[in-house]
Amino acid sequence: MGGVSGDQLQRAEALLSLQRPAEAKALLVGAGLEVLSPRGWCLLSRCELVLGDEVAALEAARQAIAADPEGEWGYRLVSIAATRLDDLPAAVAAGREAVRLAPLLWQPCTALAGALARVPGRSQEALAVADRAVALAPTNPECHATRGVVLARMGLRHMARESFERALALDPLHANARNDLGVISLRGHKTREAADHFAAVAASDPRHPFAARNAYATLRVSANPVVLIALALALCAPLPTAGGVADHQKPIAWFALIPFAATVVVAVRLLRLPRAVLGAGLADPLTQRMLALDGLCLLVAAAAFLAAPTRLAAALAVGMSLALFLVAGTLVEKIKRGHRKVPQ
Repeated sequence: MGGVSGDQLQRAEALLSLQRPAEAKALLVGAGLEVLSPRGWCLLSRCELVLGDEVAALEAARQAIAADPEGEWGYRLVSIAATRLDDLPAAVAAGREAVRLAPLLWQPCTALAGALARVPGRSQEALAVADRAVALAPTNPECHATRGVVLARMGLRHMARESFERALALDPLHANARNDLGVISLRGHKTREAADHFAAVAASDPRHPFAARNAYATLRVSANPVVLIALALALCAPLPTAGGVADHQKPIAWFALIPFAATVVVAVRLLRLPRAVLGAGLADPLTQRMLALDGLCLLVAAAAFLAAPTRLAAALAVGMSLALFLVAGTLVEKIKRGHRKVPQ
């Protein structure tokens, strides 16, 4: 029974480095799963991680371990996949085994540090492992980016920012470091700076799974001041006398301006983003829902304010606006927890 040739594995690895995981997976699967070597299973696991199928990635990594119990790569991939599946005990155990098998490699250290960082009460150990990775490979940007993630989870935002900036100094196109720097800026309520970081990631790496979504959600939340201004107008400004609207109904009609004003602000800012960012955002299902909700709010606002400025119509516009910002807030909370692209 023949196995997958070395040339095929090299080609699959090259496709992965070119951010073409679907083609790499097709090449490996087409060769026959029953003849994959441990390296082939590890490459398949990486493909699944990049494609977002953590369960399949975990299974492929376990197949690699079964074929080569002394290989650290399989354990490292199990740790990464289990971390993303929130199976932290399994992630930590696999990460420790990977470090034991290859104590002089930085890659197992970053996997273990990423898992430990999410375990309550293990942040100091996570930082020690991340520091070990940096000591092993001081010029590798992924080590500094991982250290930044650990520091960010510890609440040490200033030190985390320094680590992310160090990673970017070593590799200005490091998508994870810039995305995480955007998360740090967002946590510091620097929405414009955060949006710039997310947009830069999406422009340089349109396949990044979170940057375009992060950029849109950040812009969406940055419109909150406009909402507050519109709310103040709704409470204080009288509606021009017209159409026979009762006096007690006039101020509430201004509430219809809230989603309208916010949507206009976001639309203007979106149009200023690079085309690559817009394209990646439009391809993202969650961003599509956000944009659809924006458009619906705009239609309701126009109908409420122009056609029938009554309590019912204005209340409907207010409800739609609040729903929109609740959804945006939920999305940003996910961003603050730090979505990262799979390390190479």
